[in-house]
Amino acid sequence: MADDTFSWSNLGGGSSHLVKISERIQFLSSQQTDILNAIIDIHKVIGELRSEVNVMNSNFLTDYRRMGSGNYDDKSVTSFLSLDDLNIEAPSRPVEDSLDEDDSIVIAEEMIIVNEGFTAPVPERNENKESYEGMTDEDIVVKILDDLKTYLSEHTAVMNYSLRKKGIIPDEYEMPASVKKLLKTAVNLDDSEVQLYKLDKMRGMYHFNGVENPQELYDEIFT
Repeated sequence: MADDTFSWSNLGGGSSHLVKISERIQFLSSQQTDILNAIIDIHKVIGELRSEVNVMNSNFLTDYRRMGSGNYDDKSVTSFLSLDDLNIEAPSRPVEDSLDEDDSIVIAEEMIIVNEGFTAPVPERNENKESYEGMTDEDIVVKILDDLKTYLSEHTAVMNYSLRKKGIIPDEYEMPASVKKLLKTAVNLDDSEVQLYKLDKMRGMYHFNGVENPQELYDEIFT
């Protein structure tokens, strides 16, 4: 039986694969950083393109209004370029010193001051200072459903993204995925008093059970 020979060169050879793994990890980390930087650059380009599109839309609307006005002249350069683009200063308005002696200043004897605005008031936000701390997910869903019933009894319908704004859930509450799943399951039951009508992947409308055409209800209230 031949004796196995021992070689000192075999010592430490097992660590070479660890070095390769470490190099691979560093390479992947570098690739990840490059990809993230590329994504950031793409978002910057998208933002710049959006700005350009907004400017183009604004210019188009301006040109469209000019064409519809009585002062539009397709043979005049001022119909297509502003005075700033043409480096032309707008004529100054006459001041009191430049008025002729025969000109008289007309002063209204009565002035009506409007104190009220012409826009609709900002809708009030219903604050909810309650807390779900210490409650189980099931108890939270029951509480949300009860508050939904209370709100729907007065307002007929509410969008799923407006629960906090309408005071149905607390202002500081961030609904976890577990509660969302339980709530979705509850409102999808056939005998649930509160139903959820899905408009698309993100938007949904809560309403009472028994509505024959939820789409018509949505169009009537929210459009």
